Amino acid sequence: MNVFTIRVIVAVVPCLILVHQARCAAPGSYRRRSFALAASGIILFMVVNALIALGMTLNAVFLTLIVLGMLLLAASLVLIFLAWRRGEMREQIERVWQSIAEERSRREDL
Repeated sequence: MNVFTIRVIVAVVPCLILVHQARCAAPGSYRRRSFALAASGIILFMVVNALIALGMTLNAVFLTLIVLGMLLLAASLVLIFLAWRRGEMREQIERVWQSIAEERSRREDL
C-alpha cells in the first residue's frame, strides 16, 4: 500500500463527516452549501490521489482537479463565514460559550 492509497483512505473520514453535516444543516442555508463544497473539494483530492495510486502520471488534468479542489475549499470557507455573519451558527456558538462558562465555574469550585 503506497502513500497515495493511504491518503485516499484517510480522506474518507472527513468527507463523510462533512456530508453528514451538510445533510443535518437547514436546506438552502450557507452552512449546507459550505459543507457540501468542502466535501466536494475533498472528493476531488481523493480522486487525484487515487489516480496517482493507480499509476497515472501528473498532467494538466491533475493540476486542473487540484486547483478546482482548492477553489471549492476556499468557497466553502467564504460560505461558512457568511453563515456565521447571517446568524445561522448562533445555536452552536451559544453552546460553545455555555460549555466554556460551565467549565470555568467547575474549575472555580475546585
